[in-house]
Amino acid sequence: MNYKTTLKNISFFILFLSISMGASLSVFGESLEEAKQHFSSKFSPLKETVLDAGGFFSMSEMTKDLSDLFPLATRIGKNSQELLDLYDLYTLVLSKKPEKAKEVIKFGTELLTKYKGNKLLNDEIQATLHFRLSNAYQEEGDFPNAIKHQKPFISLALKSKLLTTALGQEEQLAYMLHENQQYSEALKLNLKIEKEAIKEHLAEDQFFNLYTNIAQNHYKLNDFSSAKIYLDKRLALSQKHLNLEEELDTLFQLGVLAFEDGKFDESEKLFKKRIKLAKEKKQLLKYSTLKGLEEDLKTYHKKLAKKQKWSL
Repeated sequence: MNYKTTLKNISFFILFLSISMGASLSVFGESLEEAKQHFSSKFSPLKETVLDAGGFFSMSEMTKDLSDLFPLATRIGKNSQELLDLYDLYTLVLSKKPEKAKEVIKFGTELLTKYKGNKLLNDEIQATLHFRLSNAYQEEGDFPNAIKHQKPFISLALKSKLLTTALGQEEQLAYMLHENQQYSEALKLNLKIEKEAIKEHLAEDQFFNLYTNIAQNHYKLNDFSSAKIYLDKRLALSQKHLNLEEELDTLFQLGVLAFEDGKFDESEKLFKKRIKLAKEKKQLLKYSTLKGLEEDLKTYHKKLAKKQKWSL
């Protein structure tokens, strides 16, 4: 069973600054001011298209058009506002396609390196870059580097007020720590999230994933009794809210946990209970099927016969 995450939708506002420089310098026959105006005439429509929430564009055409502007932006200045804006928009476009993760990493890292210590690279832009890089590294399965960028993203996003609460992104960080086998750190962070979520009076139905995550942290640390405590919390929550799908899922996790703890009779009862519930409350089923639940019971019997490990 995969470790679950709850990802929050975050709105990012890209801040584009402008600077004014004298026209006494020249860029390949153009004055610096003319080169800047030339860049703006090409770049501004592209930026407007990308940032239009209801608009559409061709990824291949947009990346080509933006890529073609790099020589001009570089000639204007290797640390210019124009080049910074271009890098920023280019990585934003690339980040819209998971298969472009390697390119996001390449250009995002270049931007952070080129503008390190430069006042143009403000906290807001840094936050968005770390966010894109964290996601890109996750796509590549590189959790150490994803963690490396997720931590400053949370800090900078809160500082820049891009995030009003860090809970959702801290939960994502805990997921990365878990995937990187840093189970103790993941557990510590998830327990902190639980306290903050309770303090902020989050809706109870938002705790389903968190309880699963904490249970899995405990499971990986071989603390089965603590894992069961959180799965029992999850079970009670699903029953309180009459959420049959979550109840069936929790019973599955409890069944696997009992199996791994050598409590085979208890495990079998839990798998059979799922089938009984599905038959009694079939009108509440949304995704699960009776056939699927019966297959889970068959899988249990096969694993019991071979005493195969069944990971939570």
